[in-house]
This record gives sequence, C-alpha cells and structure tokens, in this order.
Amino acid sequence: MENNRARLLRVHGQDVSSEEMPAEQLERAGRVAMVRRALLQLSDRDRTLLLLREEGFAYMELAEAIGVDPSSVGTLLARARRRFAAVLGA
Repeated sequence: MENNRARLLRVHGQDVSSEEMPAEQLERAGRVAMVRRALLQLSDRDRTLLLLREEGFAYMELAEAIGVDPSSVGTLLARARRRFAAVLGA
C-alpha cells in the first residue's frame, strides 16, 4: 500500500517505491543484524538447514548437505525453526 509521501512524490515526478526512507533503512539494518546474531547462536546443522531451505533447496538436497536420511529432514527443520525462534525472541 502506498503511503501519502510516496503518492505525492510520484504525482509530482518522483517515484520512491523502490527507495527506502532513512528510518526504514535503519530499521531494516537492525532486523538483519538481529537475525544474523540469532543464526550465529545456532548449531552449524541448524543454520545450514534454515539458510538452504530459505534459498529454496528441496528436502533431498538438505539431506545431502547435512548427511542425514531424507525422511528426517522435516523433523530436523522444525526443530531448527523452533530453536531459531527461541533465540530470536530472547
């Protein structure tokens, strides 16, 4: 949804739809830093699972990457997500 400032700038010749305001950039940078810190607190296996899955890797590929049976990837991924959420929420 377009905010008032963006709409006014677009109408008057400036489209800022792809630009972030400084406050938004700062907020985004803070969220990125928080997620990175949380990821670093996870085990290598959990971090690998979460990052590869976020990139769109299939369960079979995840299983190969961490050296487990493909049937266990769902459970391991669910546990990794719970641990990530716990660390992020702390």
